[in-house]
Amino acid sequence: MEKVNDVKSASPLCYYLPHHGGFQPEKTTTKLRVVFNASSPTTSGSSLNDHLSKGLVKEDIFEIMTRFRKHKFAFTTDIQKMYRQILIDPAQRDLLRIIWKDREDADPTEFRLKTVTWHSQCSLFSNKNSATVSFGLIFKISISFRCHPARC
Repeated sequence: MEKVNDVKSASPLCYYLPHHGGFQPEKTTTKLRVVFNASSPTTSGSSLNDHLSKGLVKEDIFEIMTRFRKHKFAFTTDIQKMYRQILIDPAQRDLLRIIWKDREDADPTEFRLKTVTWHSQCSLFSNKNSATVSFGLIFKISISFRCHPARC
């Protein structure tokens, strides 16, 4: 996230994401996390999610399994923190603003989120496309390794 230095030069397209703390007592490392609500309506009655494209995310399981069985090698990954790894275009970051206070007696500070936010309408689509690009790179690296093992 980045601090908004000049609040007066705000973009005409600006959305402030409501957020709250989500307590997870069963977690050992991060018991408290920030939960964003992109479905919360503004004074005009529409939310950020109302204006975002969902994209095609779900595929037929038969097609997925057929593709999975075609190749000699398969890659799997833990996608737990995947959403926070995909950067948002700087021109779109004013749509992901938050107001934050470090302490109860401190003045509020405005920030722009720089990464995809969980629970936004487009997050699954963005991650699917990003994963496709990332796995393409991993595949090229693995092919290079397989063809040139003497270099390692």
